[in-house]
Amino acid sequence: MERLSSSLSVEAARLLAAIIRNTRQRPQGRRRDIEEKVLALLKCSPKSYILLCTLLPLLSRRSLQSVLSTVPFRTGINAHVFRALEQSLQKISDRDRYCCLMFDEMSIRENLHFNQKFDCIEGFEVCGSQGRTCSIANHALLFMIHDLQRKWKKPVAYYFTHGSREAEMIVQYLKEVLDACQKVVATVCDIGANGVKALKLGCFQRKPLFRFYNQEIATVYDPPHLLKCTQNLFLKHDVQLKSEHVGTQLPVVAKWDHILKLYEIDKTRPFCQLYRLTDTHLNPTAQSSMNVRLAARVMSRTVAASLNVLVATGECSSEYMAAAVFVEEVDNLFDSFNGGTSVGQGKTLHCPLSDNRPHIELWKKASMGIKSWIFLKDGKPTFLHPPPSQNGWLIDITAAQHVWRTLKEAGFQHLHTQNLNQDPLANTFGAIRLNCGSNNNPIVGQFVDALKISIINGLAFRGLGELIMRMMVLLFWIIYNRFSGHLKLLHKILPEVMTRKYLLVCLRVSMLLSNYRWT
Repeated sequence: MERLSSSLSVEAARLLAAIIRNTRQRPQGRRRDIEEKVLALLKCSPKSYILLCTLLPLLSRRSLQSVLSTVPFRTGINAHVFRALEQSLQKISDRDRYCCLMFDEMSIRENLHFNQKFDCIEGFEVCGSQGRTCSIANHALLFMIHDLQRKWKKPVAYYFTHGSREAEMIVQYLKEVLDACQKVVATVCDIGANGVKALKLGCFQRKPLFRFYNQEIATVYDPPHLLKCTQNLFLKHDVQLKSEHVGTQLPVVAKWDHILKLYEIDKTRPFCQLYRLTDTHLNPTAQSSMNVRLAARVMSRTVAASLNVLVATGECSSEYMAAAVFVEEVDNLFDSFNGGTSVGQGKTLHCPLSDNRPHIELWKKASMGIKSWIFLKDGKPTFLHPPPSQNGWLIDITAAQHVWRTLKEAGFQHLHTQNLNQDPLANTFGAIRLNCGSNNNPIVGQFVDALKISIINGLAFRGLGELIMRMMVLLFWIIYNRFSGHLKLLHKILPEVMTRKYLLVCLRVSMLLSNYRWT
């Protein structure tokens, strides 16, 4: 075992030692330390863990729930999370500590439950340092910090509220979290009414910043949320705009009917250009209208190019160019805030932000175009003031430039703009619902337990859990196939990072385990 431990990580060696030690023991006689119990919680899903329990001497689900109930994780700022985060970040540089703070609400079911461990009734509204109220909670407000370079993430605080909280309460929560965090350069939220009000208490559209301990923190609205809202507005209203690409200085009007006409024409062709579009994209339901993927496919460069082709070939009038220009502007905006490591074909903006990239120049021109948007209904302006999504794009443009200036002074070479969104928070909510048994409306107790599991599963460093699970599956595969004729297949299913040396380690361990009887 000592020779094998030199070829494995500490966590993997500890887990294998526990499996070998407890294989001959009866379930009542198996003993584990707290570190092994925590490692046992690193499961991919409940079904996977149930399967592994039938193959390996692991803890029962009831034992895991008992261990989970002893983990202290109360509402408000969690000191244990910050302590674990600090330990994991000790070996990285100060530049890798710059992060953004995001927050959002999740709907939960109203329910009261007596917690025997803490001798209290759970389910009431908990307002952080102000204590509990008599109202029953129906929303969970979660705060998460996300790194801007190394992509670690960690939930740091949560609160239970009754209804959407007032702006003043969100500001108080923000101050509590910012007081515990370090090097936060931006906050990210959606354009919900209370989130907008909260950020307006300390910043303005021209300068979307607020000061905290002599540090300017930018306020960013979630770009995918802005994309959905912009498309939904375009679905119900015509858009009057000005652009240099329409060949006139007069305002032109983009209409959703132009895209519907394009879709009908494209369906009659033997080779469709818009093969990814369906009726759901063009006539979305209330639920599908909040799907980012559907909105991104409609407000895309492909749709804009297809409209341009119709005008160039004379199949449609020049009025259709207005819709093409509007769709192209929105697509470029979304690409500029969704820059990753790779650049797609024709997507020059789908790249990290730096001084030699086209983002800054695009944002200067796009700001003028966004300000010219006027949403019409029956030819008349619908809103007295620009809608929140329109102002949101302008705020994000200013905020992103401020974040880039701050990071550039800290020594950053580039900024992945896709880190300035709420995708990690949305993924966490999805993991919470999954850990609740695909329950979209959990109660307070279920939300807390699922959030614990999500954190233990490694929201900051997920590779450990995946490595352990792959190794256990490989061991099971080798043992139950008796090493005969399956090594070639194993080479195919092994990830690239697993070398032949690692496979030999698994073979040696399996030979040790094959000498024991499975209970």
